[in-house]
Amino acid sequence: MYLCCFLGFWTAPTITVGHLVFATLCTGYVFVGMQFEERGLIAIHGEYQRSVPAILPMPGRSPAAVTPTTPEIA
Repeated sequence: MYLCCFLGFWTAPTITVGHLVFATLCTGYVFVGMQFEERGLIAIHGEYQRSVPAILPMPGRSPAAVTPTTPEIA
């Protein structure tokens, strides 16, 4: 999802000064928001979330080696 946002911000046929400022500010905003979201996901899912890449998904890497640490519901 983050990769698509970055592609949307930075792939324009013509980048004006206004668009450059917009893309830079939006990219910074996404990086700040990503830190908050990743902290929350690690708190919920533990080490499993650390094995999943945030920006660029790698098809060869599998998070299956790490088991999720979610509590069981009785």
